[in-house]
Amino acid sequence: MPAGAPPARHRDRWPVPVALRAGLASFALTGTPVPADWARSWAWYHPSLFPRTPETRCPQEFDRLFAVRYARRFTARRVCTMSTREVAAALGLTIGALQQLIFRGIIRPPARRLGPSYVWESGEVKTARASLEAWRGRRRSLSDRPAVA
Repeated sequence: MPAGAPPARHRDRWPVPVALRAGLASFALTGTPVPADWARSWAWYHPSLFPRTPETRCPQEFDRLFAVRYARRFTARRVCTMSTREVAAALGLTIGALQQLIFRGIIRPPARRLGPSYVWESGEVKTARASLEAWRGRRRSLSDRPAVA
């Protein structure tokens, strides 16, 4: 997990600094909530978000306001999440296969949804992976049994 502050923001918003990418990936991998200053840098480099006039005129005040509202909205921190497509890829499945496993009750999906997709946190992905491995293990053990004559 990255320690300290995120890399400094640059006027040029592309490319995203490797240190920021690596730090966010580390938060996602460990399931650690993203601190407000890292979330602010993440938003700064997001391709669809552009700085508005208040942000450019008073950057320090805007940073403080961002931290206050981020803390209020996400109860001090936000955990990196994954979409259903990313979870399916992480589990080595197609989206259809993952949806079938959810439908059959083999994998429990998270309660949070964003449109047609679930929003997965890293702990839920680990639980899904364990459920999938247990299910695969049961299927293998059944196929290893000798046929009854």
